[in-house]
Amino acid sequence: MPHLSITLTAAEVYNLDCELTGGVNLISQSFITTGILKQKMSNVQKFWLNDLKLEIKPYKENLDQTRNDLIGRLGEISQTGVPSIPYTVPKKDEQGNPVMDGDKPVMETNPNLLEYTRQLEEVLSQQITIQYHPFKLEDYTFDTEDSYPTFYKLIKHAMEAAETAEVVN
Repeated sequence: MPHLSITLTAAEVYNLDCELTGGVNLISQSFITTGILKQKMSNVQKFWLNDLKLEIKPYKENLDQTRNDLIGRLGEISQTGVPSIPYTVPKKDEQGNPVMDGDKPVMETNPNLLEYTRQLEEVLSQQITIQYHPFKLEDYTFDTEDSYPTFYKLIKHAMEAAETAEVVN
């Protein structure tokens, strides 16, 4: 069966990698899933899932590098030696002096964090076309508490492609 093409956002590609292998959400850093590939299934399904994982790997690596570059450019080195972008920074007056509230500096949202979020959202909204082997819903009958919305999108796309092919034939 020939591969199908689908266009996803970069965020969907990143989430698809997490759905396949397990991982965290790029923006919230929250736990997403244990990963479809860790579920019990036939080697045939695992073969095609690994094929998909290899297809999206360069895009995911590029997103990770872009995120790290943004943090390196807009962030600072924390006390633990890790680059990060603090949520808040001391507010400064026109002369560049910290605005104080008694003996404590007044804090404001870090403008670099806002810029990081803006630039990352711009990257994550980019369109990426990937190739994948058509998946069938009935091939993935394992029990799980996890949800795989991007993977489901590929299954639905494959089902719609099959229906269109049946109408044409």
